[in-house]
Amino acid sequence: MSKRIIDFIISICLIISLSLLSGTHASAEEPAPRGYDLSMHSVSILSGETFNLEIRGLNEKDNVSVESSDSSIVSVQRNGTCNITCTGGQTGNAKIVVRIEKDAFWVFKKEQAVLECNVKVSPLAVSIRSVEKKIKVKVGATKYIHYNVKPFISGETPTFISENTGIVTVSSSGEIKGVRKGKTYVVARLKNGKFSRVKIVVKK
Repeated sequence: MSKRIIDFIISICLIISLSLLSGTHASAEEPAPRGYDLSMHSVSILSGETFNLEIRGLNEKDNVSVESSDSSIVSVQRNGTCNITCTGGQTGNAKIVVRIEKDAFWVFKKEQAVLECNVKVSPLAVSIRSVEKKIKVKVGATKYIHYNVKPFISGETPTFISENTGIVTVSSSGEIKGVRKGKTYVVARLKNGKFSRVKIVVKK
């Protein structure tokens, strides 16, 4: 074999080696190349709740793998090409990791994007108590209903219902607004059916 051919083969091997090293370096220093992203990077849910996580910027030829850092806290399941169904389990914090492998210029080189979403799972509330027993509010004015749930680490928000929307309305966050003079109740109800009632007195 001539020296020229040997030198050519050695040059090709060096180029391939440098390409592989360059690809490894890019993965470590640039975990999320431009064009890839997740629809959320941080989310808080309750045990048993499900949410959808979308992978943005995917191409048909991209190879995608999805895993949870702790499947007992949050489990993941691919739902189509770009969507991940995530379900809360036991209380705690976990991370959803999405790895995307993309062919680059050299056939032996791979670019890898690493996308992450932090998930906090809190328990369902077992009881609720309103701080105020009675709230007075003027027509057109607003106030908030304050409440405590147990366990205190629960992130559950109760459902608020006005027993007479002609007198007072209430938002999903517990903000009441006086409509006309009168008396009624607002109920704060948990998913387990437990509730607390607050008397509302609307004045002119």
